[in-house]
Amino acid sequence: MDDTVADLLGWVPDRANAALFIDANAIQKTDMVVRLKWAGQMGPTYGLESLPPIAARLVVGCQIDLNGGMDWEMGVAAQRKRTTDAEFAKANGGKHATVGGKSVVVIEKHGIAATLAPGVVTAHQPPNRQESGRWLRAATGKAGPGMSPYLKQAAALVGLQTPAVLAFDTTDLLPAAKIKGGLDNANRSARVAPVGCHWRSVQRGARQCAATTHGCGGVSRWHNPRLSRLRCVI
Repeated sequence: MDDTVADLLGWVPDRANAALFIDANAIQKTDMVVRLKWAGQMGPTYGLESLPPIAARLVVGCQIDLNGGMDWEMGVAAQRKRTTDAEFAKANGGKHATVGGKSVVVIEKHGIAATLAPGVVTAHQPPNRQESGRWLRAATGKAGPGMSPYLKQAAALVGLQTPAVLAFDTTDLLPAAKIKGGLDNANRSARVAPVGCHWRSVQRGARQCAATTHGCGGVSRWHNPRLSRLRCVI
């Protein structure tokens, strides 16, 4: 099993330019979780809005196109307790299939779920068989040469003090003139706290985060509707 959140990034396609990193085990040890008793059976899963119940560590990566929206999204989780394809299918009404030479479970509402390695599972959406097949054939668990250095740095920040990190790599995303215009407008606006991006507003957040040509990151807000789509299959 991959030992750290950063290790899981190796399973994500290197085209990703945004990622949410969560160490669920570290979250369970935070003062808030202990004080509110979220570490029980109904703990981080429901108290922190749809964190997959048996995920010890989780990475949700995606590729954002500011002109076309989100091209794809996938979650990779290291499990506390291993589950089988049969259990996936039974719990979610999915169908067994073979994609990219691997046994998978196709769940129309949630995407294509597969076991990548012992104790490491994934869900890829939308359920595009060809795209998923190409990725599954190439996935090795090691970050490809095209993986964003910024996302690697963000993944390394996850720990007891920062159990959840949401990062966007905005390298080459916007022309310098547009970034300068955005900064000028921001300087004229009222001062606000550092950006805490809502996962459903990831496209808007990427624009807000384009303060440099390298990217920005921040601790995610807990309400992540997209994670609820992955909760059933991970």
